[in-house]
Amino acid sequence: MNKVYHNKDIGLIVYRDTDITRNPFINKLKDLLCGIQDSNKDLQKLDGWVGADENHYLECSGDLYYEASVNEFGFSASLKLFDYLGKNNNNKQVAVWQSNPILVDYINYFNKQLKEHFDNKSFMLTKYWFNIHKNNSCGHPIHNHLNSVENDFITEFHNGEYQSAPIIPFKKFMGISTVYYVDVSDSSAPLNFYTDDEKEIDSIKLQTGDLVIFQAHLNHGVPSNKNSDGRIMIASDVKVET
Repeated sequence: MNKVYHNKDIGLIVYRDTDITRNPFINKLKDLLCGIQDSNKDLQKLDGWVGADENHYLECSGDLYYEASVNEFGFSASLKLFDYLGKNNNNKQVAVWQSNPILVDYINYFNKQLKEHFDNKSFMLTKYWFNIHKNNSCGHPIHNHLNSVENDFITEFHNGEYQSAPIIPFKKFMGISTVYYVDVSDSSAPLNFYTDDEKEIDSIKLQTGDLVIFQAHLNHGVPSNKNSDGRIMIASDVKVET
């Protein structure tokens, strides 16, 4: 991937796949995510922001995802980083990592890009989820991911309950968020970035296969656009050792 945009003032970078047709998994990834949405087509729209109804989530968990919800802008679900929790030779609880071949391919691809971006610094993917924005989207509310990167555990819903796996205990770290665009059209609304008082400071038009990297505290959102086509993206939170 090539770096095609860098706003040094706010720490925003966009990497672009120069030939998306050579990407070996993106169409399979799109089909997988759309399949998860289709399997939850009978969900009712939640009133408010994702996370408004925890009990609703408990009914919407699968082998690869949890916390599925239908909301104003479309569909969301968290993807699982581990299959289950096991025990190592010292009888300590450890995560048995995700084994789905499509998600494994994505995670390997993602880790490779971040390894190059962070110049081989240690980092850990702590959470990832996907959004499918519908056509004529009402947008996505302004928010940031600062709280999510403060956690010391990866917490996911498995076997009817939330389970936690410890995160590598970096003494010092910075929180990074990313968005990977699985499918986006030319007419899709941009990804905007904002100050704390919600003044727009940057706006990015994106293409399928783009990877956006920014600091977790940076406010961002998608403006409403009645003429916007739908989009599919995977968002992630990452801890990077400093």
